[in-house]
Order: sequence, then C-alpha cells, then structure tokens
Amino acid sequence: MDAGRFANFKSVSATFSLLNGDGKNPFSHVDFTKFSMDDLSEKSISPTDVIFLFDTKAVNGLGHGAALIGNEKDGWYYYSLNGTGGDTGRAYGDAVGADIGIRIGKLSLKDAIKAANTVNPEYKHDYDKSIRIETSKSEDKAMMQEAAKAAGVKKYILTSQDCLTVPMESFNKLLKMRGGLGPQTAHIPNAWGFFLPASIRMYNLYLPSDSKIKQKK
Repeated sequence: MDAGRFANFKSVSATFSLLNGDGKNPFSHVDFTKFSMDDLSEKSISPTDVIFLFDTKAVNGLGHGAALIGNEKDGWYYYSLNGTGGDTGRAYGDAVGADIGIRIGKLSLKDAIKAANTVNPEYKHDYDKSIRIETSKSEDKAMMQEAAKAAGVKKYILTSQDCLTVPMESFNKLLKMRGGLGPQTAHIPNAWGFFLPASIRMYNLYLPSDSKIKQKK
C-alpha cells in the first residue's frame, strides 16, 4: 500500500539476486544472510513463527503491511514491498527497494520489530501493530518462499500487487497447508489486520484439531 516513499537506491532484481548468492550486498551495515530456498533446511534454520507487521499510520491511515518469519532463538527474516520510489508516489510502476529475506538477527520480538523499522535506511517504518502466529519449520520455509515472491515483483500495482500481498500471501500459504478454505483477498492493510483475528477464529471452527491456527502474544 505504500506507493512511492522509496528512494531508488537498489532495484528489486538486484536485491532479490542476493537470494541466489550473487550480487553485492547493498545493506553492508545490516546482518543480512544470503541464502537460496534450498538452504532453508531443518538443520540450517528452524523458525517457528510468522509475524504480520503493520505501520497503521502509513499512507494516510491506510497502513503498510510486512512480514517477519523466524523466532528469537534462530533469528528473524524480514519481507516488505515498498512501493515505486520518488517523492510523489505512484499507484503503479516499477517496484524498488524491496526488503527480501533480510536477516534481522537473534532478537526478542520487540527488538526485532524495532530493527525492522530502520533496517532499510531509505525507507523507515513505524510498526505499531503485530499479529504473531505459531507455525512449523516446514510452514515457515514455504511462507518464506511466498513472501520472497510477493516482495520480489518487478511492478508495484496498488490493490493487487502491493505491500499487503507480502503478509496476505504468506498467510494464504499457511492456510492452504492447514487445509483451510481460502485464499483471502483484501486491499487495505489496516482493514486486513483488523479483521484477521476474527478470520482466524472462523477458520478454526472448521480446521482439524491438530491444524488450528494459534495466535501468540
């Protein structure tokens, strides 16, 4: 949803290439892990939660959505699609400056969110709301793939391929793996974040007892 508040310091393709281990790290001051999806084995990483982040004051109150995947023990990975760049902002255009699997580090959730606010020096956030869901290692691996795909698009398209796509598609992947009905579709980050807890309660009415979605504080 955050069309255009990003300076074009690196293209998405250049940042996304880090997932394959090539290119130079534009975040030299950040603990950024270069990895491919094949590297996300049970031995190399063991994340067990997904955190949906919301900057509720962004975009004139419509909000900005992003995702943290991981845990305090093994570290967090941050995903955010950040708009089209420039001072004016556009609802459609080349996506620039996305955060794709930036490793935040082994921090408490509070400190991880604080780090996510400023991990990208060209586009700072003020995340003031989060929804934490307990997951498995295999689910997190799959959600990392979905989040990377959503954040790594070449074009930013408001209401169909924007910042909300990152957390929403990650949740849809989790929902599908649990056997729930879906997928969810939404256009406004703050609205999606507001209704998500109620949606989870509804899904849990139909999910098997061993597949229910558990929110964590």
